[in-house]
Amino acid sequence: MSHVSYGYIPIATLHHKKLRKENQSRSIAISNIKDNLIACLKFLGQNYQIIQKENTLQKFWSTAIQSWDRSLIPKIKLIEI
Repeated sequence: MSHVSYGYIPIATLHHKKLRKENQSRSIAISNIKDNLIACLKFLGQNYQIIQKENTLQKFWSTAIQSWDRSLIPKIKLIEI
């Protein structure tokens, strides 16, 4: 049986309010998916420069998964964006 481990992901806040519909947060534009995904990886402290060079979403995800490093996620509760 493999070992299960859990982690924590910081909450994104704007003006000290959690980003969510109830706080009238804007929805994410889907017009540029790659830029949104890179912003998420950057938010989570990942090495997005390597992934940014990929030219298809399939390669993007493949590289993102291979490069994922849980130890790089900021060890804080909130990140003000």
